[in-house]
Amino acid sequence: MKLLFLPEEHLESLKNSLEENLHFYKEPDNKWVYNFFGNSPFREFKKEVPDFNLVMDSKKPESTDIKNAEILYKNLISLTDTQASDERLWAGLTHGTFYNYMYYRWSDKSNNSLANTKSRYFFAQSKRRSLVTNSLSRLWWIGKYTYDELYKNPFELLNYFKNDFSTKALYLFSSNFSSNDKIRNIMIPEIKTDKTAKIS
Repeated sequence: MKLLFLPEEHLESLKNSLEENLHFYKEPDNKWVYNFFGNSPFREFKKEVPDFNLVMDSKKPESTDIKNAEILYKNLISLTDTQASDERLWAGLTHGTFYNYMYYRWSDKSNNSLANTKSRYFFAQSKRRSLVTNSLSRLWWIGKYTYDELYKNPFELLNYFKNDFSTKALYLFSSNFSSNDKIRNIMIPEIKTDKTAKIS
């Protein structure tokens, strides 16, 4: 699978035109993005990743967040922290490769305001906070922050996010304090998991 990103100038064009383009974000496909630029605004990210699809089969899209965090991180595990902190990548994926997922995740919501759309598709706040408000970036980073090879299922800790994924992600990972691995692992409450699942 080829990952597509937005060059800086195209990223800024979309951000600066968000208010006038807001109604397009309700469209089920991203043809409008190509029409806006007159051609493809995307560039290929120089990293090959496996072909994969995100889960989009629930009437409650939010219920698929945990599974999609696992899928996205597992398949993009080769990203460096620097690459995974780049708005150009995530904005490219939200408007390109995974636009259909974004439509699935948010099309039935009534609160698709300018501010919410900006947060979901771009980086709208500080970089650290934006990593958990951008809809794709947060899946990857929560996958990374909870991935633990000491468990038979390395994604065991994702179970903590079964209820209220977005709020827990924001509270736990948007502060500099929780960026420390050891502190973060202490902060995550006792998870309903078999303690014997740890590899001895």
